[in-house]
Amino acid sequence: MKTIFVPILGTQSDHHSLITAKTLAALLAAKIDCVHVRLDIDRALALATRETTWRIEREENESYVKERGEFDRIFDTELADDTVIARGEATWRDIVGYPTDEYTYHGRMRDVVVVAREKLFPEYCAE
Repeated sequence: MKTIFVPILGTQSDHHSLITAKTLAALLAAKIDCVHVRLDIDRALALATRETTWRIEREENESYVKERGEFDRIFDTELADDTVIARGEATWRDIVGYPTDEYTYHGRMRDVVVVAREKLFPEYCAE
């Protein structure tokens, strides 16, 4: 069975990544593995002030709610508190760590990786 990896980056392009992965999964009879990484605040911000840490944690929580809502809307699921949620063709995992390291580690063990990018500024549209 093929597996499609979709890193949930917290950007507007996540919607396009999820839609593309859902389409590919139907064509390839594949499972989708979505991973959302929460920054490990304790290790990453050991020297930061309490206010900075609180602000980053708040942004992480707001981002999580938005991203998880998009996943649930696209895959027609209900919000749950579990770390691993399997909904037929798609799985959601919430991991604490460094996003780049986690996405690289999990992505290299999948058959296909789907990542969309934000719209480019007009001056870069010809690239």
